[in-house]
Amino acid sequence: MRLAWTPSTSSNEVGYRVTLNVPHQAADTGNRPNRLFFDLRPGTTFTASLATFDGRGNRAPAVTLTFTTLAREGAPPTAPTNLRGVYVGGVLHSIAWDASRHSLPVSSALYSEISVSEPLSVTIPTNPPR
Repeated sequence: MRLAWTPSTSSNEVGYRVTLNVPHQAADTGNRPNRLFFDLRPGTTFTASLATFDGRGNRAPAVTLTFTTLAREGAPPTAPTNLRGVYVGGVLHSIAWDASRHSLPVSSALYSEISVSEPLSVTIPTNPPR
């Protein structure tokens, strides 16, 4: 789910702090006026908050938005399998896995041990159902 807003027109340096009422879903977006949330449970109500701040640390009061994700229809996709490193010349080049299967396109997100608020990469393979 992408939360987006109209950028501030302040002449001061402005940043944004976005939070969601679940673990690992808060982030400063810098001056980027949007935030993408991953792995939200279907059919669940969430509350997001947005606060602006300037270079001096001054924060405006947060505004909130409550939304409900669409309920899932049918079975979830299968879990991806065979997570592996891809080495080129003995150096880790990329990370690969065998795609999930589902009747619809499937998105996969890979998270780092360092930062779980933003995925390292997202891929949407086109995988026809078997």
